[in-house]
Amino acid sequence: MNPKGLFTRSARPAGLTRRSQLIPAICLLLSALPLMAANTLQPFQFNDSFEGSNPGARWIIQKVGDGNGGFEINQGQAFAGLNNSWVAARTGWASVGIWVNITSAQQNGATCDMFIVLQPTGTANIILEAFDGTTGARIASKTQTLNSSSNYQSAVMGNIRIAAFHGNTFFRVAISGQGPYSAIRADGFSLACPS
Repeated sequence: MNPKGLFTRSARPAGLTRRSQLIPAICLLLSALPLMAANTLQPFQFNDSFEGSNPGARWIIQKVGDGNGGFEINQGQAFAGLNNSWVAARTGWASVGIWVNITSAQQNGATCDMFIVLQPTGTANIILEAFDGTTGARIASKTQTLNSSSNYQSAVMGNIRIAAFHGNTFFRVAISGQGPYSAIRADGFSLACPS
């Protein structure tokens, strides 16, 4: 038994040189490179600020009870650009959400951050959520209370772990009515998956 290596000069079989030992190892390493490259996560960025003449073609308004929502097209209320969305509720619930097709390079194990700017009217209890496009299971959720303001405020949900699934991911911001009327304007949605 040779603890320092498999072969010594005297124990190496005839015709087996150091170079001939390295060739299979190099071939094995080179054959693994495409697999290693396929599993390397590439950065992914998605932005949508409700622009265009029909943001409702991309964005989905959902409502329960007295919840309501819609889009303000060229009304001068947007954080940036011309358009924004709004959702409101007194005792019900409403949301605005969008499907994002995260590229196949990101589907297996990506960590993403969701950003959106919101302008609350009244105290607004908001929920940021992400759903698996295949199973419908909620994969991330964050609750936040925003105080009434004439300014837009950032809402962030970080470290969203995208599992190995096939298809889209649904992201939404919801408002849950707690008695008094509350509403939010939404603009500047962004999803960043740096790794």
